[in-house]
Amino acid sequence: MLERLMQEIIELLRADIPGMAEAFHPPASPLELRRAEEELGMGLPSELKELYAIHNGEKEGGPGLFFGLPFLSLEELCSEWRIWADLEAEYALLGDHYSVPVDWIKEQYINRRWLPISKDWGGNHLGLDLDPDKQGRAGQVINFGRDEEVKYVVALSLTDMLRFIRDTAKEKNYSVQ
Repeated sequence: MLERLMQEIIELLRADIPGMAEAFHPPASPLELRRAEEELGMGLPSELKELYAIHNGEKEGGPGLFFGLPFLSLEELCSEWRIWADLEAEYALLGDHYSVPVDWIKEQYINRRWLPISKDWGGNHLGLDLDPDKQGRAGQVINFGRDEEVKYVVALSLTDMLRFIRDTAKEKNYSVQ
């Protein structure tokens, strides 16, 4: 399913984004996936493993698969996650945080079960929420980070987000800067 979605996205954007197909790293190996899970101390959701088995992220300077933000390699995911995990004990409940919709995302600053799959180079991320609040769903895509007091459910799943990206590309409802 995800492989077909990725192929469709690449094909739909190829004309407007030269080098789109070449922007992605080759698949992650089973060993790379295992090492990432060991470092994280948790298994990766099956959707995320499937995506990394297609492409191990995006090359530096790529087009930004996620609304202009890069798809992080497993190494980058672990590196970004490690920064947050190291700060969690001291800062998890810092500030006022809100979930949209209410009760879908835990109202925290940091949660080590939020896996960053993208970044904006300013300390903010799109990621998978593996520890949702009482109304949320494990694997929902959320925003979180340094400047993200309001956390939104961006998509109910990684597949849903990729479908949205594909549909937006089909409708030509985007611009490339």
